Amino acid sequence: MCGRYKRRSDKQRIAEAFAVAVGLDETFIEPGDDFSPQSMQPVIHLNEDSQRQIEMMRWAFKDPIISKDLSGRIPHRKRSNRL
Repeated sequence: MCGRYKRRSDKQRIAEAFAVAVGLDETFIEPGDDFSPQSMQPVIHLNEDSQRQIEMMRWAFKDPIISKDLSGRIPHRKRSNRL
């Protein structure tokens, strides 16, 4: 898995840029140079009151084969050199 990124803004600048109203007090965010998958990262979403909220969530990529409902089938992957 690849796909690292850099975040130059701190919590206050992110909140101002995205008009975040909820979750700032309990969220720790600092700038960094090397964020990778499987790390906890800030996510902005709408809460039940339709306010923008910032919350820490795990950054991960889902495998589309595994995440589908396979209904008991075993996933089978084809290789391009055998087609």
